[in-house]
Amino acid sequence: MSNNFNFDSSDDFRNSPIIRERVSLITAKMYKQFCDYQHANENCSEIFAIMAATAKDFTENIKQSFAARGVATENIWFKVDTKIIVVNIFWVCYSFTMRCNFKPQSLFRGESERPLFSGRIMALKGNYFDIIKDAKNSDDEMAALLDNETASLFVPENKMQSVIVKFKHTANKEYLLAQIDAGREFVLKISEEICGGTIYHEEGSRKSFNI
Repeated sequence: MSNNFNFDSSDDFRNSPIIRERVSLITAKMYKQFCDYQHANENCSEIFAIMAATAKDFTENIKQSFAARGVATENIWFKVDTKIIVVNIFWVCYSFTMRCNFKPQSLFRGESERPLFSGRIMALKGNYFDIIKDAKNSDDEMAALLDNETASLFVPENKMQSVIVKFKHTANKEYLLAQIDAGREFVLKISEEICGGTIYHEEGSRKSFNI
């Protein structure tokens, strides 16, 4: 059976101008992605630091507000870890994480526009550590995060570009925020959405059975 590919392992073939040209093109593209990835992560880290400070202030103010009403506040707390924020207010728990930036990734901008390379900060319903406790690798972790995602903040590598917020319950409709305001506004908006929401009684059976 004939094969159209001729794999010549000679030094002349390996050092041919064609290979060097292809390698140069691939390297240039991947290096650009690598640099964008680094810059986007740096911007994410700056925004995340503001988010941690905002979440701490928000939690302390919530505690003071309930204490002034004579309500015990031991179930109101805030925890920050590397790239993770967890906020617990009585029966409500939610988290933020940067631990979804495993590799350079871009946001689809439509067929006629270039993809937007960006970092990502996810807002989650529940305690991050409980959400990912059964994950065995980064793919499992990402699947668990997406199952519990409330919204995501996409941060471009260019500080002058607006960040893009997508809320899951609005069919991923996009909202723009200046990077300087994004950390504070994202935490406050998610806090309003989750803490101000209504939890309904479950009805029916969780398991099917035959009588």
